[in-house]
Amino acid sequence: MGEQQSQGSTTVTQESSSTRTGPHPGAVGKGWGDPISEERQAELQGYLDAWEAQPSHGKRVEPFSLVELTGADVFWLAARALAEAKDMQAVEAAQRLRAHDVVGFVDELYLGGAILDGAHLEGAFLNYVFLERASLNGAYLEGARLWSAHLKGARLREAHLESAELSLAHLEGASMDAAHLEDALLNAAHLQGAHLNDAHLEGTVLAYAHLENAFLQEAHLEGAVLVAAHLEGADLQTAHLEGKRLSAADVACIHRLRTDMRTAVVKDKLPPTDLHGAFLNGASRLDGVTLGTPDLGFVSLSDVHWGDVNLAVVDWTQTTRGFLGIRQRIEAIELGDEREARQASTQAEIQNQGVKLEMFKRAVRANRQLATALRSQGLNEDADRFAYKAQKLQREVLRRQQRHGAAFGSWFLDVIAG
Repeated sequence: MGEQQSQGSTTVTQESSSTRTGPHPGAVGKGWGDPISEERQAELQGYLDAWEAQPSHGKRVEPFSLVELTGADVFWLAARALAEAKDMQAVEAAQRLRAHDVVGFVDELYLGGAILDGAHLEGAFLNYVFLERASLNGAYLEGARLWSAHLKGARLREAHLESAELSLAHLEGASMDAAHLEDALLNAAHLQGAHLNDAHLEGTVLAYAHLENAFLQEAHLEGAVLVAAHLEGADLQTAHLEGKRLSAADVACIHRLRTDMRTAVVKDKLPPTDLHGAFLNGASRLDGVTLGTPDLGFVSLSDVHWGDVNLAVVDWTQTTRGFLGIRQRIEAIELGDEREARQASTQAEIQNQGVKLEMFKRAVRANRQLATALRSQGLNEDADRFAYKAQKLQREVLRRQQRHGAAFGSWFLDVIAG
């Protein structure tokens, strides 16, 4: 590899295939990590020079607005920005970008309004990049790092962001309908007003994410983590919160792309959505939402802030067989909090009794809180079912606290009451 300086521009060329992975040395490619021709480098530098020559450019971060860019173009621009920001050779910057051996972020990379439709940016390192209003429809960003990236108003329809890292990213108002974000990391991401209808968010981590007024109709949230997420005003109509069985190809893809063990894939299935601690309000829409299935379980709901969200539009019951399997009976769904507690009680690897006790306490809390919220909206039958479940789980808590007398008394009253 070598580098040349020409009229203030930084040129990254290839000398040896042993110094990098990717296309044959000298080959011009289109994806992240590929080289571009010197003519293309001069053309991109021209856009930057023209922008920097404008006295008011500090108020505009769009030197490439409406300019079509490839993944290779973005890589060259990122290496150039990193070389200047870190006062290092351009070739060294390119090597570090390919290896993700970059501390901090690639600053001074302004791609607002750029056209990157279908661009190959797999594995790209673009932390803090400015991509406001950029068009990334159908772009390939699997495994890319976009921490704190600015994507407000960007268009990402049908984009591939599987296992991408987008924590703290700004995606307010972004158009991401039908985008693929499976196994992505979006902790504390700003997605207010984002369009995620029919998006694939299976296994995605959205803890503490801001999804106020986001559109999530028919979104696939199987296995997603929405702990303490802000869903005030979010439209979750007909969204899928149930668990999901994964094909062998799905499991292989997750293991190939993921950089950590952040999702709760258990063998070949994803659990239902984890919503504990989430925030909703009267403007949140839950019509037709799927909370789970008897075989894969239902959502976890402990400590949810229900506000005055309409709970009457949700089916909180499941049909089971009664005595001797003859009669059908309607009972409350088994919340994920309860299912996890009961499974933990039989797992040999969880030997800490204190952990098991806390899980049952959480299950009690989830059922009581939901019962209270349902009763406040006049849904007394559903409320009674969850209150009864809470009472039964409380007996398990008392037993584990070795308060056997209180547990027996609760059981005896249950028998008397029928």
